[in-house]
This record gives sequence, C-alpha cells and structure tokens, in this order.
Amino acid sequence: NFTLDVGDSARRLVHVTLAADVAEADRRDGLELFLAAWTPGSYLIRDYSRHLGSVSAEDEGTGAPIPWRKTGKNRYLIAPGVDCRRIKIRYTVYAHELTVCTSDLTDQHAFLSGATVFLWPVSDPTSPAVVQLQVPESWDVATSLAANLEAPGLWRLEGQGIDEFIDSPILAGALETLSFTAVGRPHSLVLDGLDGIEPPENLARDTAAIVEQAAEVFGGTPPYEEYKFLCMFTDAGRGGLEHSASSALLAPRTTFAPEDSYREFMGLVAHEFFHVWNVKRMRPAELWEFDYERENHTELLWLAEGFTAYYDDHLCRRAGISSPRQYLEVLAKTICDLRQTPGCLRQSLSEASFDAWIRLYRPDENTRNSTLSYYGNGALVAMSLDLHIRAQTGGKKSLDDAMRSLYQRTYLAGRGYTFEDVVEALADVSGEDMAPRLHDLVHKPLDPDFATSLAPFGLQLEESESKRAYLGIRVRPRSTDVASVLTDSPAHTAGLMPSDELLALNGHRVGPENWSKISRQIAIVDAPLQVIVARRGRVLTLTLQPTIKPTASVTITKCADSSAAQDALRRGWLFDPEF
Repeated sequence: NFTLDVGDSARRLVHVTLAADVAEADRRDGLELFLAAWTPGSYLIRDYSRHLGSVSAEDEGTGAPIPWRKTGKNRYLIAPGVDCRRIKIRYTVYAHELTVCTSDLTDQHAFLSGATVFLWPVSDPTSPAVVQLQVPESWDVATSLAANLEAPGLWRLEGQGIDEFIDSPILAGALETLSFTAVGRPHSLVLDGLDGIEPPENLARDTAAIVEQAAEVFGGTPPYEEYKFLCMFTDAGRGGLEHSASSALLAPRTTFAPEDSYREFMGLVAHEFFHVWNVKRMRPAELWEFDYERENHTELLWLAEGFTAYYDDHLCRRAGISSPRQYLEVLAKTICDLRQTPGCLRQSLSEASFDAWIRLYRPDENTRNSTLSYYGNGALVAMSLDLHIRAQTGGKKSLDDAMRSLYQRTYLAGRGYTFEDVVEALADVSGEDMAPRLHDLVHKPLDPDFATSLAPFGLQLEESESKRAYLGIRVRPRSTDVASVLTDSPAHTAGLMPSDELLALNGHRVGPENWSKISRQIAIVDAPLQVIVARRGRVLTLTLQPTIKPTASVTITKCADSSAAQDALRRGWLFDPEF
C-alpha cells in the first residue's frame, strides 16, 4: 500500500509512505527495495534515485524504528527483525522536471511517473498494490490505473505489479477532458496547462480518425478497454511517451496554431498511439522483459521507433489531417536531413539502435558526424519497404500487412521479435526473400535510392544545390560560438573547431545579432574567406574556402505524364483517389 501526498508543492516534494507485509524470509534476510533507473520508451539511464530523500522505516505495529542501508545507488535493504509483521517506509521524491518520463509538481498540477515514485520489493515484482493519492479537492486525476474517488481530494488507485505502475503515469490538476468513442472503445484527451486557450473543435474528431486508422493496420480491434491521452501544455518543449493504455504528451500551449504546428502535434499524437501495438506489445525480444536497473540493448529500435515515425505522418495523411502534398513535403525534408548528416555513412541503423543509451539522448558537437537517428531514418527504411511491397504486388499488399503478420507471429504468440522474424513477416506479404534488402538498409550505411523507389508511383525526387555559399558550421543560439563542424565541409578543411568563437569575417566584426547577415553577404563560393576566431584564449586567423552545399533541398512532385498504373499505386499509397 502506497500513500502519495502532493500537498508540499512549494518544495516540489511528493511525500510517499509504503506499507507492506513482511514475509518470514524478509524478517530473516532483510527486505530489499529498488527504484527504477529508466523508463521504457526512453532509452537513457536517468538515475531517478537521486531525487529520493528523507528515507525512514518503522514497525507499523509498534512504531519502533527499523534500521536500513543502501546496497546500491537505487537499492535499499531494510532489516525488520524477526518480530516485525508489517513495515512502514517513508520517503520523499523531489519532482521538478516537466518531461514525459519524469515527475513534476507545482501548485497547478502533479505529473507522477511511476518509475520515479514507487520503491518496489526486488523479490516480488508482480505484487498487486493500492495507492491512496491525496490531492487538492478541486483537482481531477487521470491515469490508466483503476481509479476511484473515495473522499474529497482522496483517490484510490489499484494495479498489478511494477510493470503496470511504471506503465501508468498519473496526471492531476484542473483538467479538461474531451471524451470520444472510436473503434468501439472509450477514449479521452485529458488537457492540462492550456490556461484559457481553447482547444480546436476538431481535436477530438481528428484524434478519433487517427485511432481508427492505426487500429486498421493491426486488424481493427484495439488491445485495451479504454485509452487516455494525457496532454500537458507549457510555454515550450515537446515530447511524448507511450504506455499500454495511455500516453503522456508535452507541447507548447500555442501548439494548435498555425496549421503546420497543429499538424506537428497531431503527428505526436499518432506516434505515441501507434506504439499501442508497435513497442508496448509487439517489441524486440531483448525488451520482452524489462530490467529497470540497467541498459536493455537491442539493435531493432529502427523498427520500434523508426517504423512508428513513418506511420505517424502516414496516419495523419490517412486521417485527412494533412494533404498529399503536405505529406510529401515532410518526406522530402526527412530525406534532405539524411543527405545533410555525414554520420549516416559512418554508422548503421542497427548500430545506432544499440547505442541509443549513450548517443541519442546525449548529443554533442560531433553527433551529426558520427551517428544518425533511428527515428527519422528508420522511417525512411519503412517507407522504402512499403513502396517496394506495394510496387511488387501491384498495390495489393503493403507494409501494413507485414506489421500485422509480425504482430501475430510474435506478440500474439507471447514473445518478442528478432531480425529473422521481421524478414519472415516481409516475405509473407512480398513473396520474396527480403533479407538482403533489409540487411543493406539497416546493417550498412544508409544511402537508399529514393528516386528509384518513388518512380513506380509516378513521383519524381529532385535534389537541388544551394545558391548561397556553404561553410559547414552551426552556431549556438544568441552567440557566435561554433556549435558543430560538419565533416569534410569547408569549415572542417580550414581547421575550425567546435567552441571556437567567431570574431570577424574578412575584417568585419561579427556578433550574435549580425553574424548570419554578414556571413550571407561576405561569403562567396570559391572565394577565400578570412575567419578570425578565439580558441581557448588564443586569437587565430584561418582561411576558409566556401563551396556550394551539395543537397540544400529535396522536393517530391507528381510526374505530369504518369501512367494509369502509376496513378493507382500513388493514390493507394497516399490514400487519395484523385492525387
């Protein structure tokens, strides 16, 4: 039994009491508790135990203090003694980090991530638990745990085992709820932090359309009884985290306008919802059972996250939230970003997946040179496979069929998937051995021929050069400090380094307010550019030779003379009978 009290918001402290029966073995050997170090879906060790404080233990029957000691950074060994039958442990959780995988407490709301809050017996991960949640009487509570209001401000939450409690975040506050029914199930958009901003009238309708399109991919029937979108709005920031029957979403409270910002938010909604099947249920074999205290490595995040990143935009197209042209613009931008990332030729998607724990969530000045994201680039792999299957089968089959096959052959069979399972699922629908194609896409540097893949659909891809001089550096916001230098760029050849402070270009002093304007006017293709920089207290003069940026933009457009067969494939892929 847990008691959570969020009344100490001024200090950002959640006061937690854990009461539990003590088994005979625990009275003899001690009861060891642990706190999770990471949250599934966000592959980074976050060491949540650094926010625990004021730990104490006592015999619930006598009130006598019980000794305890730490056996690890996130483990506590309680020594109840032979006469103790029930133990009570008190501790605090510092909650002042508004993300989708941490906890945050203010006078306006509480967002409680189970991984950060619940100490759990190491020996009993599947034990049922009851939570008494004390909140201000005017607050509502939303969670996928079974929840009942027992008294004003007092909620009773119930769940089974640590997996469910980590998988069921709790949002409390002055919440606005938009309820709707889709695919025969109740759903709700729980809105927190809008502060008077009205959500769009079509928000629930568009979300319902996404739900229906996502469910259709996997056969039409959702694997949950009820689903909640827990939406938190603030001044800045964006993120999402999937759960089995809910998702946590973070966005600016101005996200609903203009139209492209709204579409971006709906893409986030679609991404986290698609994870209901792809990740929360169908997932890599290495993630079938979670170890919450250390890294769980897999080479398959290009499918878990990358294929989901493909479907999030595609679901928005299917649901009518974006037009075919808007969808193609998103794809073109993703391809352009790949072309501008040197790391795509230095690391494979399978390697990037395995290294997620040390790279993706810890970017530095060399990230674009050394690695690539399995999100957007995994999406391009999914697109390549989808186009190939549709072209090979005359539009009769698609990646949808492969995803459904993989779901049935692994999750419904009670296991996680392997690379070989993916190959077999693709073969099921394509009628060919897809192992060589998939191996080249995910185990080698990523450089697909997108133009050839798009041609059967009557679409042409064009890559254009920039008319402006290309330097190959990125400057930190509101400064002239070099944030990164792209490999083999003019800046790299000239010897510029990250953290160099740009002082002057061809004798013209530059500062944060005029750096961009001066560089555009002075830098000329193939003309030497004298750059004065400060590097760790020394002033240096370097000569840089600007070039033309190889891929400045990518466009995907419809061919004017496409055939009837191409039109049929394109319209089927883009879910538009006329485009």
